[in-house]
Amino acid sequence: MVEICRAFHYSRSLGVILCKLRIRNNLSGISPPNAPVFFFKHYICSIGQLKWSLHFRSYNFSSHSAIDMPKIISDLLLFIKNPQVNVMVAPLSPGNFFTLLLMTFALVIPYALMLDWVGVGQFDNVMEDFIRDHKYLLLLLVIIMAPLLEETIFRYHLTLQPKAIWWSLALSLLMISQMWWIAAMLLLYLVVLLVLVLNKRKPPLHLVIYLSAFFFGIVHLGNYTNFDFVANFYWIPFLVGVQFALGLLLSFIRLHFGLAKAIYFHAAYNAVLVLPVVFLDAA
Repeated sequence: MVEICRAFHYSRSLGVILCKLRIRNNLSGISPPNAPVFFFKHYICSIGQLKWSLHFRSYNFSSHSAIDMPKIISDLLLFIKNPQVNVMVAPLSPGNFFTLLLMTFALVIPYALMLDWVGVGQFDNVMEDFIRDHKYLLLLLVIIMAPLLEETIFRYHLTLQPKAIWWSLALSLLMISQMWWIAAMLLLYLVVLLVLVLNKRKPPLHLVIYLSAFFFGIVHLGNYTNFDFVANFYWIPFLVGVQFALGLLLSFIRLHFGLAKAIYFHAAYNAVLVLPVVFLDAA
């Protein structure tokens, strides 16, 4: 808890004010940047004896912080901790949209650089061949087709409505040709989920969201060619970590702002990743 020590008292009618503030940060998690630290030096302007008293009170960061955390970010963190479905879909303003997008790349770019530094570049990525041989087809697949299909498969069913689960189940069949064993696990998960929902035994929402993000991450291992899962099993959490986190973010957007907004965000994220690479390669 952040505490402020403030001392002030008068000994005569003409007195002094002496205030020394000390902020001690013992917050859990990541503290807001530029947390204010106040310090007033002694200033004596009267004659007489000075008496001290110390008073402690809590510091309210929400009203005094130099830079408050954007509400959309705090809502996201609350959702990850305790997911809820909005009864009414809220509008996602352009400001909040770009705030989430900037936050995502502020985390993704350092993480990607770290992975490259530790040697993930040893695994060939199928995207490299597409960029070289089919760059415009890649733009169509990554910016349009992938968001439409993946959001329907991995996020549409998060409302736990039978119709939505049926759609996710049907479209997940398209993945069998890519990585059959992952597709089989996903199909089994969706079938079990459908049976539970039809029998009025809905599973906890947080479990569904985290399993969906898990499958969304694992399926992206198909981007790596000739990846030996047995020999390189310890790389798997690092290779799919970004997609897992992105899956949680897209789940938040889908359940709070609607499936269409999740598709738009997914498309924007992929476009920022792919467009520079394609056009720099062309140049």
